[in-house]
Amino acid sequence: MAYVAATLFMWAVVFFFAPGKRRVRAVDGQLVLLYKPVFRWAMRLSWLFPLVIAIIAMIDPPNKGEGWIVFALIGGFTAIALPTTMELERRRIVVDAKGISQQSAWSAPVSIAWPDVREVKVSLTHGIVVSPKRGRPVLISPYIDGVVTLADVFEENLPALKSTAGVVKNLREMHERYMRNTERH
Repeated sequence: MAYVAATLFMWAVVFFFAPGKRRVRAVDGQLVLLYKPVFRWAMRLSWLFPLVIAIIAMIDPPNKGEGWIVFALIGGFTAIALPTTMELERRRIVVDAKGISQQSAWSAPVSIAWPDVREVKVSLTHGIVVSPKRGRPVLISPYIDGVVTLADVFEENLPALKSTAGVVKNLREMHERYMRNTERH
């Protein structure tokens, strides 16, 4: 039984936290990178928890003095699901011949022209960071679809930066590790 649970857990980790699609298709000369569909669908399904709790509370009302627990559970699930849903549904990384831009639910859009990029790096806390010479950076989650496409774009548009080669290598290795791990299981 423990083996089955461990196997299911391992597959869930590989399924959810592995890099997304290798490549992203260009539309009108732009690449639009989004979070993986599995993240977005899992978040949509999580909205069923507050709904189920409310239905259960209507069918079998809590004892007198315990009604606050139902509201606390519904409020707690909503407090987690709402900002996460906004992040997963509204974050967009748009790449074209001019530069890279980020659209987010939490801040004003950020655009950086390719000649204005100072550094590209992979950070444990922020994922992929594209820093401009001045202004705010573009932050890219490693869980988006198209990491290899992004590596190709960096290699093509930022060859003069010292950090580009390391980031490109890191993104490709990350994807190759995922591919090797999924082929073995």
